[in-house]
Amino acid sequence: MSFRRPTAAGIATDQGLLDILVGLYEKIDKPAGGNLTQFIKTVINETVTGGSGGGVLASFASSALVSTTSGSEFAAPDLCFPFLCAGITKPTLDIAAALYTASAGGTAQFHLRVGGVLGATGLPDAAGTLVGSTAQASSTFGKQEISGTIPNPGGIVLLKFTLQAGSAAAKVRGVHVVVS
Repeated sequence: MSFRRPTAAGIATDQGLLDILVGLYEKIDKPAGGNLTQFIKTVINETVTGGSGGGVLASFASSALVSTTSGSEFAAPDLCFPFLCAGITKPTLDIAAALYTASAGGTAQFHLRVGGVLGATGLPDAAGTLVGSTAQASSTFGKQEISGTIPNPGGIVLLKFTLQAGSAAAKVRGVHVVVS
């Protein structure tokens, strides 16, 4: 069974979104007593509005080991996630991230940003709205948390981590980001 991943243009209209939801509904195993209307209401409530009590709008994760020796902010391609904000009606986004970080020397900086661009080579830049930052001076991987609230940028944006080495490599092993 295959399902074509929808594009932003494909869900830009109510009819396009409805066509995608109907196509998805036809491909899943239906729960007892479930129907198309109930399925669509659940999808919209849980993914677009974040559920009745707020809830998670999006979640991104990576277990990649990423490091840099750059003394300037480096946007790691493995820690860069495209994020579709166009369908979210909230004026602000609460973003929280958990990550494991280490520094091979000095104090390394780690930033969570929303925005910026992919260059002609497909590599992300280090620009964008700063959600929050953390620092690490230990060579042992330790738990870090970054969180903040930003205005909803709308459209398609990049959600990314940037690393900046102290006197030696800045390292990240594993991230999890939740947008609510």
